[in-house]
Amino acid sequence: MIITDQLNSLPMPLDGYLYRDSFGVSSITTQTPTGVITSLSSCAGSCSCDSCNSENEVFAESAVTSDLRNDKFKFFGVALVDSGTVDFWLQKNGIDLIQITDESFGELLPSGTFATQLRLSTLFLNFQDVLSNYGEGTYSMRIETNILGGGVTSEFVGNFNLKIYTNTRAEGTTRFSWFQNGRILDNEIDFTGLNIEQQIRFKGNIGYNNTPELVTDEHETSSHNFEQIQDQVLYNYTFESEPLSFRSSNILLKDLILGNKIIVTSYNYFNHWVLTEKEVKASTIEEVKDFIFNKCAVIKIKFAERQRNTIKRNYF
Repeated sequence: MIITDQLNSLPMPLDGYLYRDSFGVSSITTQTPTGVITSLSSCAGSCSCDSCNSENEVFAESAVTSDLRNDKFKFFGVALVDSGTVDFWLQKNGIDLIQITDESFGELLPSGTFATQLRLSTLFLNFQDVLSNYGEGTYSMRIETNILGGGVTSEFVGNFNLKIYTNTRAEGTTRFSWFQNGRILDNEIDFTGLNIEQQIRFKGNIGYNNTPELVTDEHETSSHNFEQIQDQVLYNYTFESEPLSFRSSNILLKDLILGNKIIVTSYNYFNHWVLTEKEVKASTIEEVKDFIFNKCAVIKIKFAERQRNTIKRNYF
C-alpha cells in the first residue's frame, strides 16, 4: 500500500534551530505485489531493459577492413536427419530479408560438410557485409530445419543491434574470440576435431583488478645465501560484465570459458592494461550475481595468460 502523509502546518520548536513535525495519514492506496514490482523497474520480470540487451551490440564499418572494428557471430543449425537441411534467414526488425545460400555474408558450411557431424550446419556471419547491404539496425537470424514427417521448424537467434563502429560507441565493451574442440557433454554438438571459431562482444571490462603474481624458485647455498633459480611473473585479468541475458550467460559459462583457445580484446580507453587480441585461459569464476526483479546477471571471471613466458632462469 502507499501512504500519503499530511504535514502539520505548525511544527513544534525544540530549540532555536530544530523543529519536530507531526503528520497524519490522509489517504491509503493499495497495490498488488505485481503492481508494486512493475512500478519499481521497467524491466521487472521481463528483462527487456537496455542494460540486459546491451551485450547484443555489434559493430562494423564499410570503409576500413580492420578485424578489430568488424564483428562476427557464429550461428549453428542441426538437422534432424543426416540428409536434412538447414536454412539461415537474415531478419531485420523481425522480418525476413534474405536466405543466405552462399558466402556473401560470411563463411557458410552446410549440412554434410563435417564428416563427424553430418547434420551440423554453421554460418559465421560477417556484420560488415550486413552493414554494406542493409545498413544499421536490429538484426536476428531465423534458423529453419526440417522435421520428421515433413514440414519445417524455426529457431530465432538475436537480436543484434548493428551500428557503425566508432571508438566512443565501442567504449566499455570487451570482445572474445574462441576456438572450440572436444566434447561438451550437455551440448548436442560434438566439437571433437572441428576446431570451430566463435566470437561475441559483451558490455563489460577486463581492465580492472588485474593482479600480477610473482612466483619464485630459490636455491639455498651452504652459507645460507638464497640464490635465484627461476622467477616468474604471472598476469591475471578479471573480466566483469554488465547485466547479461540468460542466453549470453550460457554462451559465456557453458561454451566460451571452456574453449581450447580464447582471444580477448578490450575496448576501454582508460584501462591501464591494454589487451589487444591477447590469448588467455579461464582460471576462476569469481562471482555470478543475479537480480531480484529481472532475469539478468553480472558475471565476474578471472583469466590468466595462456602463454606464460615472463620467466627469468638461472640454472645451477
